[in-house]
Amino acid sequence: MRIELEDPNRKEDAIDKLVDGLEPVKNEKRTFKSEIAKMKSLGRKAGFQYFLDYYKWPVIIVIIAVIAVISIVHSVRMNSRPWIMELSIYNNAVDDDSSLDALSREFAEAEGLSLKDYQILFSADSYYNPDQMSEQQIATVTKFSAQIAAQELDIIGGDRTFLDDYGYGQEDSVYFADLQEVLPDAVFNRLNADGRIYWSKYTDKDGNVTGKYAAAINIENSRLTNEGGLLITPSYIGIAVNTQRLDTAVDFIIWNFGLEDLDTRSSDGGHTAIEAAGGSEAAENPLTGSETAADNASGSGS
Repeated sequence: MRIELEDPNRKEDAIDKLVDGLEPVKNEKRTFKSEIAKMKSLGRKAGFQYFLDYYKWPVIIVIIAVIAVISIVHSVRMNSRPWIMELSIYNNAVDDDSSLDALSREFAEAEGLSLKDYQILFSADSYYNPDQMSEQQIATVTKFSAQIAAQELDIIGGDRTFLDDYGYGQEDSVYFADLQEVLPDAVFNRLNADGRIYWSKYTDKDGNVTGKYAAAINIENSRLTNEGGLLITPSYIGIAVNTQRLDTAVDFIIWNFGLEDLDTRSSDGGHTAIEAAGGSEAAENPLTGSETAADNASGSGS
């Protein structure tokens, strides 16, 4: 007796012929239900082949379009969230960008605000050198000036070079707020007693010194260095003179240096977001040392 084995190629050819024979007629009215019924009638393999032949690319295009729309909507929504705060420190470096990002999230949590509804940005990746005005430097200066003009920045800072250029000058032209005027008295007095305050100078239009003001704070042994990973000290932060989020900027100064117990604003009906969030432990190792004391003294003359 002779046994013939089934040729798999003949089966494939039969499926192809079947699918070819079922090509939709141009004048045939096709509906979603009729096409589904047709694919079911062909069986799993032939039905899938029919789908690939006639509907693969339209479906792929629709999927791509849907993904693009979802991505755009998500991006617009995320970028339109109100800001908690923007911090920008120049002429520094971090050992790990994720550390600074984590610190920003921690501060948002301390403020009792979710990053699903708000956005926050801490950056320390820009460099400023007035003696080397390359294209990159011009771009850096232009961006910083534009951000200040647009009132985007809340906490600003950098090294002495940065402070001397943007914190020294006529009172209506410096970029730093007078911390003695905006911080609670107890907080300012503690920072000053610890030797952290950097005193800059006001001048008249001819460059003559007319007075001094508390422009910035040394960040050594604070959350920014101990947790945020900022590597270069001395470095300083202050509050942008035209910030639109002054209460939050003051919150950050208090939180960064662990001085929540000295915040008396709640008794005056002021901002209490940190207190509502439970505060945080005081920063360890308050700033000490002859180098910092000498550095501070060099900037405290009138």
